[in-house]
Amino acid sequence: MTSEEIDLSELDTTRKASSFDPIMTTGTYHQYSDIWAESDMNLAGLEFASISATQVSNVMTVSNLEDGGKEISSVVTEVDLDVKANGEEFQYHSETDGDNPDFDLLNQLVGTENVIRIDKYGKITYSSVNQKLLESMQEKSSSLTTSEHYSQLSDMSKALPSTNSVKPNDKWEFDMDLSEDAVPFSGTSTLLGYTNYDGADVAVLKMAATVSDIISMEDMVENVADDQLKDELYHTKIKNGRMTGYMFWDTKDNFSRWVEMNISLVMEMPNPMGGSAIDVPVTEKIVTYAHR
Repeated sequence: MTSEEIDLSELDTTRKASSFDPIMTTGTYHQYSDIWAESDMNLAGLEFASISATQVSNVMTVSNLEDGGKEISSVVTEVDLDVKANGEEFQYHSETDGDNPDFDLLNQLVGTENVIRIDKYGKITYSSVNQKLLESMQEKSSSLTTSEHYSQLSDMSKALPSTNSVKPNDKWEFDMDLSEDAVPFSGTSTLLGYTNYDGADVAVLKMAATVSDIISMEDMVENVADDQLKDELYHTKIKNGRMTGYMFWDTKDNFSRWVEMNISLVMEMPNPMGGSAIDVPVTEKIVTYAHR
């Protein structure tokens, strides 16, 4: 499924105004995420490029707590990583590299159950993820933690109208962090209409957002274990950025069944050869599919 395949002429735009509940219902959710990222820069006539592809599959189970919150247990079932940077390549496939000691940290995450708890407002109040393991994995992929799995599904609710009922073609403003310690976007959502997707009734939303202010990444490097990488990120700034995307929001079970986001950023980074800082354009595409 891609955004180009959405047929706007087939959407139901006749429904009356309604509101959306951002809290997931109890049950079992299967989630599949594809993340592509690319950056390119030129230094003294030399081209430096990196391309990464990450695929993560996981299963989440949501149950009720007595205080009105929820408990979410998550198990990563499969991971594929492929990173190419400056002529070098790193690959990991959980199905074939599960016994390889070179990938011990990744192998510890695959198949391990972790639990988070959220309050009735959707805020994470507890996480069982081992902190040292999380710190070790942070610079490789933040897509493998239970809190990130929950965030990928629930944080998309921030693109929903916060309180008011809306009808097709209504627009509203939103603020969104794409994940914990990530870039904040501000923009506008539009309810395009409703359709049936994967056997469920979904609201179709269009999102457009920007990063207009210069953002320092010094507050986003707390869990980075590598000192050199931490220092580079500490002096990195995001000068501007843009996000566009579509979302299919399940109107019954309150989660995003399908999301596509296209992100472009310009990052001001220290020049590894010395001298003035350099601008590095970064593009990223995130597609997440989930079902009950």
